[in-house]
Amino acid sequence: MQVTPDELRQRFAAMTDEELASVNREELVDLARSIYDAEIARRHLDLSAQTSGEETEAEAEPDPVSWNESNVPEELLQLRGIKNAQDLVKVADYLWAEEAQLAESLLRSQSIPCVLFDEHTVQINWLLSNLLKGVKLMVPSAYADQARAILAAPVSQEEVEKEAGESIGPTPDR
Repeated sequence: MQVTPDELRQRFAAMTDEELASVNREELVDLARSIYDAEIARRHLDLSAQTSGEETEAEAEPDPVSWNESNVPEELLQLRGIKNAQDLVKVADYLWAEEAQLAESLLRSQSIPCVLFDEHTVQINWLLSNLLKGVKLMVPSAYADQARAILAAPVSQEEVEKEAGESIGPTPDR
């Protein structure tokens, strides 16, 4: 499935000014960038003032999600140990679904309930990743700070090699 320029125009036109301003222009492909620029010009938006006082992602407040609970499969939430979809906050977003799945696995290994949003959409049509702002990793608000700390913790090459060796087991002598 390919996204046409008309579909991109419609998607950008449907966004609020704030949503449009939050799009990272540098991550867009050339065609999407030119359509994005045209929409900014059409609305006479000045984004230079907004980018100068931007918060870094680590400083930003948790992103409460106003999902309609009917849009979230209740079975999925129960499987993930999440009681209320309205209590979910975004702790990270990823351009690629595989990256998001690794982060989800890391949090789940630490017993933090979490769920991915837009994972399958991005897997089916990765061109939509920029428009959807990537795959979102969501956790209950009570776990948000702990989840961010785990995701931000550096991992050394030695740790990776040690864990890889433990999961594979000893290598046979030749």
